[in-house]
Amino acid sequence: RLSKAQAPVSSAPPRCARNSSSRSGGP
Repeated sequence: RLSKAQAPVSSAPPRCARNSSSRSGGP
């Protein structure tokens, strides 16, 4: 439960994308 509430992959990608801002133009 905590895992899903902490970082819902369904709504947003893993921290990898958040850190690199994939949709903003990441790796």
